[in-house]
Amino acid sequence: MKLLIAFQKASLLRTQHSVLSTALLLLVLLAACGPSNDVLPTAIDLNTIATDDAATRAADTANAAATVASQTEVAALTTATSVAFSTLNAPTGLPPTWTASPIPAVPTQSLLPTQPIITAPPIEGTIYYSFNSDSIAMLAADGSSDELILVGGKPADLLLSPDEQWLAYTADDGEGVREVYAMSLQTEGIPDDQWYRTVRVSCLGFARVVYPVWSADSRILAFAASETPDGALGIYTVELAGSNQCPVANHQRGLVQTEFNEITGLTWKPDNTQLYLTSGAVYAVDYADGKLYPPLTQPSGYGPDFAPIFRPTTTDLYYLKTQRDDDSTLIGGALSYVSPLDLTTLPLFEQRGTIFLAQTMGFSRDGKLVLASGAQDVLLQNMAVGSAVVVVSGAKFTPQAVLSPDAGYIAYVDSGADENLIQQVWIVDRRGSNRRQLTFHEEGTITFLNWASK
Repeated sequence: MKLLIAFQKASLLRTQHSVLSTALLLLVLLAACGPSNDVLPTAIDLNTIATDDAATRAADTANAAATVASQTEVAALTTATSVAFSTLNAPTGLPPTWTASPIPAVPTQSLLPTQPIITAPPIEGTIYYSFNSDSIAMLAADGSSDELILVGGKPADLLLSPDEQWLAYTADDGEGVREVYAMSLQTEGIPDDQWYRTVRVSCLGFARVVYPVWSADSRILAFAASETPDGALGIYTVELAGSNQCPVANHQRGLVQTEFNEITGLTWKPDNTQLYLTSGAVYAVDYADGKLYPPLTQPSGYGPDFAPIFRPTTTDLYYLKTQRDDDSTLIGGALSYVSPLDLTTLPLFEQRGTIFLAQTMGFSRDGKLVLASGAQDVLLQNMAVGSAVVVVSGAKFTPQAVLSPDAGYIAYVDSGADENLIQQVWIVDRRGSNRRQLTFHEEGTITFLNWASK
């Protein structure tokens, strides 16, 4: 009832202002088997490669000065009031034929010049990301190092395990085949040149594998897969233990074969009893017997529900619902949620808010903050008090923003401070200030940001 009253009050306040105002109203309303144990080579430090000639030193000095000046200009972007988000793109498929072969694992070249000296206080943690759609990089959150830890295989869908010991991803496993892999991030007691150990977790031999997601206890990976690039997707699970003897030892199994050629998200229920996926509507699958429930939600007619995720410390399933804003005529995602405690009466009652156009969203680990990331802008909402701030505005690339483990900072993608439109990793604090460029790539793309506490 309080939510309905709040919605009625909010409706009276709606004006012809920017899309940002609309976004803030929304957030206030919702406040209430193959080879295994492969050893990869020593990580290559991409920040320490430089030449000693005078020309290079002069260029570095000029670049550092330009960076400082441009960062001042970039900081002014936080005062912008427009928010323009994009719709979610579905994953693409791969060729149907294949011949098994190992993933290349030898870095071929340095990608970064020497970085300017960083004088700001250090920021804790490590950011992992996919570089150039063909490598995995490890970036210190204070910008002091940026290393390739895997090259080859076209890694995608990177996802850090809840215990932060593994990084799951999909990669090529031969011509036309994709599989799920996991990379160990455990370093204690392991030689420096051996700790980047990967295991192939799945062994289906299918052309398309997408959305690997960890169970809350970091033991099981669920994912969607189809034998052909555009075939109907099945939902599969594998256990991390026993991956070197797939499919028996790691209990690889198909939970359910769907009729969906595309899905727009997959997530575990916190108690590991069910999986939730989006393909038009939201659906639930029992982990024990693979039962697929009828649609839990009703799509708006303007597009699918997508990006499902459980809010930490609650039993509420949040997702983005494609809707149309009557005032602006824009179409995009509205933050919505259901409480899937009882699936006997469907569809479930959906709580919806004002429209904002978002591509992804995520929560802080305590569930108190929600981060909404779109085509150019990022908003951070404190769900306890109803305040929101635009932390990124007018980015030249999709920000793909993620929160630091302590929720004090946001990492995102934008172009560098120079004139070249090359994707770089930036960080900004939760108030939208102290903006800092962390990477200084000379080429390439950045996707699938993950921020670990160590």
